[in-house]
This record gives sequence, structure tokens and C-alpha cells, in this order.
Amino acid sequence: MLLQSDLTCNNVEVLVILGEAYIGKTTVAQLVINDELISRHFEMRLWFHVSQDFNIKMITASIIESLQGSPFHSNNLNTLQVHLGRQLHGIKFLLVLDDCWDESWHGWEKLKHPLLNGAGGSKIVVTTRSMAVARGLGTSEVYQLQSLSDEGC
Repeated sequence: MLLQSDLTCNNVEVLVILGEAYIGKTTVAQLVINDELISRHFEMRLWFHVSQDFNIKMITASIIESLQGSPFHSNNLNTLQVHLGRQLHGIKFLLVLDDCWDESWHGWEKLKHPLLNGAGGSKIVVTTRSMAVARGLGTSEVYQLQSLSDEGC
């Protein structure tokens, strides 16, 4: 699914990996982002560990730093978002937002806005243990990880 590109769609697709704590969501996301086919398919692969503090300024600044290899200093969210939008313009990227907890996610739409400047086929993968977070993202693409059987382990 990450390798499928809908070039007629301007939106960035969001995929959610859902599962209990310590079931392997982060491990799956790490395997995906480091896969050779994925690295060839996306111009830019980015990772941000969100955890309990969903801070839009911090997330945006961290994404910018990953893109340009150096910090971008600004305390103004609008400045950060404009800069991020310019950095991502026309680039097909894969962004992993790992371990998202904040079920209110009021800032999701604000965070997502500059990400929409990416090229068609860009994807955001979110790992979470909360179905409320998955619903808040407005995506129908939710992959729920299940525990392995004793034989599978």
C-alpha cells in the first residue's frame, strides 16, 4: 500500500498501525521505513517519536531539521509551517509519527496542512495504541496488529 501512488490525488495518505503496548508497532514501522523498496520509492523518509506530548511546534521543527540536516530556529508556528511547506514542496515523502497518544489531537489539521505540499504518493504512517487517535486522523486505513500465537513466537 505504501508503494501505490495516486498521482491524481493532491492529498497525503495517512495509514495507522494500531495495537496494544509492546506488540511491535514501532518495530513494524522501523522495518517498513528501512526497507530497500521503500527507500527507493520515497525521496525523503522521516521519523518523529510523538509519545504523550503532541507539540505541533516541536514536531514541525523536528521534521524541518530532519529535512535540511540542521535546526531551523523559530518560535512562531506559522513561520515553521510555511518553511516546512516550502521544504516539502513536490517531494514524495514517507513520515512516521511513532507512538501517538493524545486522543484529542486538536492540532492534527494544523500539523497536516504543510505536509500536503508533498508530491502525490506521499504517506504518513502513525503508530498508536488508541482507536480514538486513529479515528481522529480521519483515515480508513487502520492496520491492527494482533498477538502472535505460541507457535508464531
